[in-house]
Amino acid sequence: MTTIIFQRETFVIISSLLLLYPICLISLTIAYSTDTFEEGSLMQRAYESLNEGEIEYALKLYDEILKLNPTDIHALNYKGLALAGLGNYDEAIQWYDKVLNIDPTNISALNNKGVALYNLGHYDEAIQWYDKVLAIDPNDSDAKYNKSIALLSLRK
Repeated sequence: MTTIIFQRETFVIISSLLLLYPICLISLTIAYSTDTFEEGSLMQRAYESLNEGEIEYALKLYDEILKLNPTDIHALNYKGLALAGLGNYDEAIQWYDKVLNIDPTNISALNNKGVALYNLGHYDEAIQWYDKVLAIDPNDSDAKYNKSIALLSLRK
């Protein structure tokens, strides 16, 4: 009889665990989805703020996103754009470099770094970054245009 009771208790424990396991998985998925939703919502608000010229507020939102996900490439890149919008090109370059440390072929960060360097008057160096974009995508119109402007600036 003891063996049967032990087996029943074992069965009850195992069946309870099997029933709880999917709930735990769902809970983790819901928690992850909530973070992703929150991050997406913050990103949308930050993007809108940046487009409306509310750069300081956008920077605060990008910081909140980066607290949730320090490697969010979009937040890192847009934070660089926001800083560039304030004329802080050296600091913007640091944020583009963070993107490029994660993804060395990120066309947006490569191009943005070139623009920041151009705005600092480093035309030769800017051209090198546009060339990196064009090596990845020879048809990138932004890099072609930016490179032509930098080449014209060199001739002046």
